[in-house]
Amino acid sequence: MKSPNINDSTISAYANANYYVIAEQSFYMKIGQKSKPLQNYCFKKNYQSAVFVTGYNPFSKIATDMLNLLAHNKLKLMLNNMGIEFILCVASDLEKDWPDEVGVLALDVTLQKGKDIGNKFKQNAIVWIPDSWVPKIELLR
Repeated sequence: MKSPNINDSTISAYANANYYVIAEQSFYMKIGQKSKPLQNYCFKKNYQSAVFVTGYNPFSKIATDMLNLLAHNKLKLMLNNMGIEFILCVASDLEKDWPDEVGVLALDVTLQKGKDIGNKFKQNAIVWIPDSWVPKIELLR
C-alpha cells in the first residue's frame, strides 16, 4: 500500500496499530485479522459493516490535546446528527512513536460514507471493516 502523500512509516503505523473497541465486552482489532467479537456484536444488531475514524491529529500532524478533543466531540456530534451508531475506539501504536488516538467505530456505514467522514476530519486513512469482518486500511490521500 503506497501513497505519494503519506510516508511509509505512517502507513506502517496504521497497519500495525491495535484498535481497542470499548464496548460492553471490549476487544482488540488488528488489521488483516478477522474480528469475531465485532462480527458477533454487529450480527446481534443486524449491522453489515463498520469503519474506524478519528478526528485526532489531522493529516498525521500532532495537534494539541484541546484541538483533538474538540475534533473528537465534533465527530461524535456529527455522527449523532446523522443517526449513525458508534462505539468508542482507541488506536494504539505498539512502537509508541505515535500517541494513542481516540476515535469511533461507526456501525453500518458504507465505505464511501466512511471515506467522506474521514475526509471531513482531514484524515490520511480510515479502517474499513466490511462484512468479512477483516479490518483493512483505506488511504484517503
